[in-house]
Amino acid sequence: MRQVRGSHAVTRRPFVASSFAAAASSAGFSSLDYPGALDAPLQSETPGGNKIYPGVYQIDSLFGGRNLFQYLFVGDNILLLDIGLAYTPERTIFPALRQLGIRPQQVNLAITTHADGDQQGGNDAIKRASPGTWLACGEADRAMVEDPRTLWDQRYNFLKRDYDVGIDPEPSPDVRKPRRMDACFAGGERIRLSNDWDLEVLHVPGHSHGHLALLDRDHGTAFVGDAIHGRGCPSASGAMALPVTYYYVDVYFPR
Repeated sequence: MRQVRGSHAVTRRPFVASSFAAAASSAGFSSLDYPGALDAPLQSETPGGNKIYPGVYQIDSLFGGRNLFQYLFVGDNILLLDIGLAYTPERTIFPALRQLGIRPQQVNLAITTHADGDQQGGNDAIKRASPGTWLACGEADRAMVEDPRTLWDQRYNFLKRDYDVGIDPEPSPDVRKPRRMDACFAGGERIRLSNDWDLEVLHVPGHSHGHLALLDRDHGTAFVGDAIHGRGCPSASGAMALPVTYYYVDVYFPR
């Protein structure tokens, strides 16, 4: 089975990354990609959709020297997985759609895999361009995905009061406006792309409480976002840029 993933930030138990990566490897997964993190302006490459397999495209750009990816599933219905930063839709996603002959208004559903600025920042731009596109995320991440202030307070600055560890208290313009979700997933749902093609929604907490993944059994591929980090998050050049971020490490251990 192929595994399409991304990564970013900090762990309190470093061995979790290597042990979880080993478990993933033994299960037959291989890594294909990693996205970026919130610390530098977007540097957009020539936009376009790289075909992974029929009907599935990877949309890529650079952010802070790291790769930033979204995924497009094209069947009778069209699904966008992860939204990027506030300006990713205009600079990268919409041009990629045009190259594929798709209008933004044809996208039925846009899913944010988890609460992070480089996954959710473009939700407002998607909704403004296509009011009919449903926005969705994991139920447990909803408050942070809908409101950048909540994201900053509860995710990026949760250690600020006790340990003075965090980032600028004001939400970045890379994330910008609050935007309500039209639907939320808890895991176990199925998304119909065509009569003979659907995706399973998985709840994969650890990097965030509500982290989602999509499983395409027909093509033996899981799109896992930042749920699996391996050794960490590399730069686009291949050098290691960020350590792993398993915020809630206990969920990775057998019960």
